[in-house]
Amino acid sequence: MGTISSQNIRGPVQIAQVLRRTIAVSFAVISAAMLIGCGKKSTDVSANGSTQQVLRYALRIEPPALDPVIIQDLYMGELLQNVYEGLVIFNDKNEIIPAVAEKWEISPDGKIYTFQLRKGLKFHNGRVVTADDVKYSFERAVLPETK
Repeated sequence: MGTISSQNIRGPVQIAQVLRRTIAVSFAVISAAMLIGCGKKSTDVSANGSTQQVLRYALRIEPPALDPVIIQDLYMGELLQNVYEGLVIFNDKNEIIPAVAEKWEISPDGKIYTFQLRKGLKFHNGRVVTADDVKYSFERAVLPETK
């Protein structure tokens, strides 16, 4: 990620855009840690006729981990975007749109973000996703052992 300096940012509008994008990406990556299986299901039928959920993804190297909090490699980040789903995502026009979060509010001072989660989201094991799960993911992401 590049360095933000006065030479490559011009004016308060562009600074606000950079900050907004940085915050959105941070939310997406951090919240992804707890949202396995919230996307659409794809299935594959094995030789014995059983149905399984399958993700096929060509890799250049073996993943060192599948924990988005500790992954710093670009290729692994792209892989994990196909496994986890964040609170928000970018659309084709590079605009921030809802994903796991149905909507959100930003406090007037810009320091507090309040997200409302979509109803009915479940983990891969069928357990319902709660606000406590999101809170845990954010708290876990800032622990010294995940750095």
